[in-house]
Amino acid sequence: MTTTSPSFSRLNGDPGTYYYAAYQVIASSTGEYRFRSNSSVDTCAYLYYLSFIPTNPSLNLLLFDDDSAGNGQFQFITTLEKNVIYVLVFTTFNALVKAPYTLIASGPSSVSLTRMSNPSTTTTVRMNTTTAGE
Repeated sequence: MTTTSPSFSRLNGDPGTYYYAAYQVIASSTGEYRFRSNSSVDTCAYLYYLSFIPTNPSLNLLLFDDDSAGNGQFQFITTLEKNVIYVLVFTTFNALVKAPYTLIASGPSSVSLTRMSNPSTTTTVRMNTTTAGE
């Protein structure tokens, strides 16, 4: 994330501006998937059903996680439905922090993660995926 990344005010009322990256998530089959981060900074993430509205961050919220992966990294383990749109919003725990990061997704089949630059355009990024048993 950089200073040109979009920002929002988190729903827990923490004062400050938080840079974020939003990814459209679509699973190719229904099953349990794991999402986690790897970064040098403390991270957290939100998972939304269908859409993320930065001015209303509680709308469509399914999950939030801060440190479940340890070392200040977020982790979700959740069931995703085949071909349903979810939005993963990655951010940092502290306001105005920007740093490189890696998102890691694993589950029973492939997951499409597409970086959303704004509501009208998207940019596809390559993400790590694995299949069960690997």
